[in-house]
Amino acid sequence: YLIVIICLFVTFLVVGAIGFAFYTELQDAVKFTLETSIAKYYGINLDADRNTEITTATDAVQRYFSCCGAYGGVNSTRSWYLYQNASAWYQATTVLEGNKAPFVPLSCCKRRADSSVQDQPRCLGNVNVTNAPPANPPPLTGSNAALFIEGCFDAMQSFVSARILVAGAVGISYVVLMLAGIIIGFIFARFLAVADYYGSKYTAFDSSAGAAGGAGSSSSPIVT
Repeated sequence: YLIVIICLFVTFLVVGAIGFAFYTELQDAVKFTLETSIAKYYGINLDADRNTEITTATDAVQRYFSCCGAYGGVNSTRSWYLYQNASAWYQATTVLEGNKAPFVPLSCCKRRADSSVQDQPRCLGNVNVTNAPPANPPPLTGSNAALFIEGCFDAMQSFVSARILVAGAVGISYVVLMLAGIIIGFIFARFLAVADYYGSKYTAFDSSAGAAGGAGSSSSPIVT
């Protein structure tokens, strides 16, 4: 039991240290994956399973986290502007629909309580608002109340940060319980060792006393 608890404790510490050490690399990897997926695979060649899965997952993430694009804010080229600036989806849609093509997918649009799109023409850029997304490139001074403008990495990071205290409390509680288990295991193991030591001493003493008593009884005369 003690060995298992110690192994789990060491594993927990190692994983935590690795996660902390590679936190920045993990962030960069997630950003790169989001950007590449949207730019190369979103919304095109939907006969391919990979493209369909990426498109479905991207739409679900954008609706759930109220975001659009990979990362960054309103003036980033990797948030909502990523679709227009670098995606194969926008190029293909422009070929099919010309100047009526949307600048962002419908999953980037804000919705009402009944799940209907709040203002679809304004959100998709079919109605141009001066110096506002998505019909105009960044940097911008205008706004679009119908469009999600934050990148999905930033939105997900905010979601996690809001819950990090709970996760931290759970992690600390887990460490404390493991340490308590290790301490109790050491105490119990020590108790067993001491009990075994004195038990063997008592057994040896009892055996020698019995042997001595037996020898004395056999040499004593029988009185009648």
